[in-house]
Amino acid sequence: MDLTEFGAHLEELQAGEKSKDDVILRALRDINPSSKHFSGAIALLTRKPFDDIGVGKKSLRKLATTCFDVTHDELRDLEREYGDLPSAIGHVDLKTNTLTLKRKITLGELYDDLEYLRRTSGPEQKRRMKEMLGYDSPKWVAHAMLGKKGVSLGVGEKSVVKTLAIENGYDEHRKLLSLNPDVTTLCHKLTSPDTDPRSEPGVGHPFLPMLAKSKEVPPDPDGDWMIQPKYDGARILVHIKNGELRRAFSRNANRVDESLPELREFVDDVFATGDWILDGEAIPYKDGERQPFQAIMTRFGRQEAVDEQEIDVEFKFFDLVYGGGVCATYPGDLSNETASRRIHLLRVLFGPEQEYVAPTYRPDTHEKLNEYYQSFLDDGLEGAVVKHVDAPYEFDRRSPNWRKMIPTKENVELRITAVHEGENSNAGKVGGMKLETEDGVPVGHVGGGMEGHSGIPWEERDDIIDKIVEVSWRELQENDDGTYALRFPSLEGFRADKDEADSLDKILSA
Repeated sequence: MDLTEFGAHLEELQAGEKSKDDVILRALRDINPSSKHFSGAIALLTRKPFDDIGVGKKSLRKLATTCFDVTHDELRDLEREYGDLPSAIGHVDLKTNTLTLKRKITLGELYDDLEYLRRTSGPEQKRRMKEMLGYDSPKWVAHAMLGKKGVSLGVGEKSVVKTLAIENGYDEHRKLLSLNPDVTTLCHKLTSPDTDPRSEPGVGHPFLPMLAKSKEVPPDPDGDWMIQPKYDGARILVHIKNGELRRAFSRNANRVDESLPELREFVDDVFATGDWILDGEAIPYKDGERQPFQAIMTRFGRQEAVDEQEIDVEFKFFDLVYGGGVCATYPGDLSNETASRRIHLLRVLFGPEQEYVAPTYRPDTHEKLNEYYQSFLDDGLEGAVVKHVDAPYEFDRRSPNWRKMIPTKENVELRITAVHEGENSNAGKVGGMKLETEDGVPVGHVGGGMEGHSGIPWEERDDIIDKIVEVSWRELQENDDGTYALRFPSLEGFRADKDEADSLDKILSA
């Protein structure tokens, strides 16, 4: 299939007038899943595989002015009018090249071009980019070059994988994507009759963990829910192979084992054999006192290994995702076991070393649940997480089977200064907002709570700049550079009746 033909399907997605699932399936129906054309199609649909080739809007905009009859200012005006740079380039091409016969390329050829851009830089990369803008359908060429900064299609890797998984009889699309991070390879497997995309967690291979929802706790637990303390630490997934630390990952699947030298010592002391994946938290201490989680997050941003510092780190684990290599009790993948079973196996694993396991209680009344929650707060902990006893481990999902109980402060009102686009199912819509106080102090951004306000089209983003929003939050974090950031902010709504935000002093005194 050539790019011009496939571009017609992309235009349908951008217009948003037809079922996205139907458009995706029609677009891929006649493409061989094992071909390079299929890889090119997935790159265009998901904007993911070539997000790292290093092409930015600024350089592409400058290059476009040399390829087309348009000035920089004219191109910027068109970009604002059409909502994105590739669409502006497509408009200029239609306007200035109506009589020019341009080369059509296949999706496979586009994929090869993108691979070439990934391998090159500087003048040679710019030369190939200029050549590519001379192809037919430069709008979609530019879209492919920009990756996630391309055209908002209203779909992303999760929605494409979900559509293909359902069509081919597979469930648990989130688990599939979490355990197969290469979206192109996964889509190949989903659509090829001779391959099975299903897999289990592998020791040493990152995945995105299960997360808790901020949701009302069950009115009557009736013994079907467990409660665990919520620690103010950094989430870690610890991978152990043959009793030795293989790797550790953050909740975003970034490696953190070199940032936590204490972790290797912990594994050496506690484990003698077996393959394990533990889900838990790294909790910072100093002089015996718990420290805010940012005390440990400063380590995670470093590229090199760090020595043990002035803060101490302790580990608490609350789930066991994988256990194997020792006996039939631990069969390998535990994600489909119930939460109560996984926690039982976690406790058995640690034996006498229970200080590393988060305490778990099973209240049978709401009053008893609240007693445990209050006792956690009295101990200086962050709150609690309530978990359904029968819940599986749901990869890459903020699940209602895990529910956070966290005290919040009185809502604050802040001004929107900038926005960013949503991803996956929220692509093409506002996905987050930068905020500041009335006295002009930036206080971070809000992305949580956008589910209830996700209908703001990306092309209308300028309309909400400078508006006042109401935000719930837990605390105000002061960074090392003197800036501030709200912790765990969540959008509660727009305040059309207000034209002033709260001051920094008011937030500090809350």
